[in-house]
Amino acid sequence: MATGVTPSYTTPSNVQCYGTGYSVSCYNYGGQTYGGDLYSYDANQDLRDRVTLQCLQQKGYQVISLPQCDAEQAKRAISASGKQPTYDKIECVVDGGYVLK
Repeated sequence: MATGVTPSYTTPSNVQCYGTGYSVSCYNYGGQTYGGDLYSYDANQDLRDRVTLQCLQQKGYQVISLPQCDAEQAKRAISASGKQPTYDKIECVVDGGYVLK
């Protein structure tokens, strides 16, 4: 895992004083810092994905993309248990299932 920091900036800090003599009131405003948050990411994810794809292809698998079913299609979904039909017979996929053409 690698880490990064988002850009940050600080608003100008100001002091404003009112009154005279012994009766002076001062107020600070500004000086807030925004951003500068830490985040982490997997710097090797792209390489890992490419190696996984290469491995699958070397074993004879074909990697394809199928559309995700919309709500209406999902009502007709078949559970993905047992032998799955070939990809050209699948209209769309849904979590744990698919819809046939």
